[in-house]
Amino acid sequence: MELTRKAFLQASFALAAGSILGCGDDESGSGGSGGGTTTGTTTGTTTGTTTGTNTGQGGGGGSAVSCEDNGTDVTIAGNHGHELVVGADEVAAGADMTYDITGSSMHAHSVTVTAANFAELQQNNSITVTSTDGGGHTHSVTVSCA
Repeated sequence: MELTRKAFLQASFALAAGSILGCGDDESGSGGSGGGTTTGTTTGTTTGTTTGTNTGQGGGGGSAVSCEDNGTDVTIAGNHGHELVVGADEVAAGADMTYDITGSSMHAHSVTVTAANFAELQQNNSITVTSTDGGGHTHSVTVSCA
């Protein structure tokens, strides 16, 4: 996947912010770096949120927003190293999925995207779910269409 200028700048800013802000729950105090792979490719972070873009298996050249064709963007509120990629193929399948979003954080969270959530994504609507508790807190996770 080609790294866009926007994603590069977001990732660079997140690295700098992570070094300054850190994560109050992690012993190391270091912030996350964004990036990484799960079922696709997550790129970039901004202060307090991670924005991932996954082209999945259906990435096309069109500019229309479509989860099934272009994959998803993910934003994790209050993020400090957690990562989530929801692939276009998973959107198309539409079955309940539970994802581990630990990423580079030193504590775990998981997020469940239900069949009803996937039905919304198939209609190119955004969804927001709450992670499980980890490190004494939860995260609001928004999945939208790319």
